[in-house]
Amino acid sequence: MNGDYEFTASQNVVIGKAATWATALGIVMFVNAALSLLNFPNGIIQAVISLFLGINFFRSGKAFKSVVDTQGNDVAHLLQALDRVGTAFQIRLIVTLVGVVLMLVALVVFVVFAGSR
Repeated sequence: MNGDYEFTASQNVVIGKAATWATALGIVMFVNAALSLLNFPNGIIQAVISLFLGINFFRSGKAFKSVVDTQGNDVAHLLQALDRVGTAFQIRLIVTLVGVVLMLVALVVFVVFAGSR
């Protein structure tokens, strides 16, 4: 594919919707981060996670919007957007896995200490 590829009008509508939703989700994550700080210091971890997710979704929304609004770099903008979405997914997966591991450790500790009584 060369750098001059342009998506069609109907394809731009789909990409534009993705831009809107990614940007909206980024903003919601920013608000979530701010609200999590109200529960300081307990909410600091949630705030940091929400902030990083918000940054990546917001930036992916801007990149998706660039696909629709510019000409000549659709593929590059799309790849940038997908990279940001991929990073957000990676953050979410790592956080989820860490949470599962911590829950399993807590369960094992509970079973060991409950069984020793």
